[in-house]
Amino acid sequence: MLLYKFEDELMCKVFAMILGGATQDWFHTLPSGLINNFKELALVFTTEYTSYQTIKKQVDHLFNMRKKLDKSL
Repeated sequence: MLLYKFEDELMCKVFAMILGGATQDWFHTLPSGLINNFKELALVFTTEYTSYQTIKKQVDHLFNMRKKLDKSL
């Protein structure tokens, strides 16, 4: 896609082709005329799906873990 970085229409179409399942359904329910270029599509997509990202925990997170008395290892 980097070869066509100035061709927003092509990038949007290619992007839509790689989607599957619920994300493809979401894409096809976008109102007509909402997206004008690939940058807007990327923003709308990340806004919709950012909450589904897992948050990486830092190594020091392990130090905060405690075993409950009634639980085994």
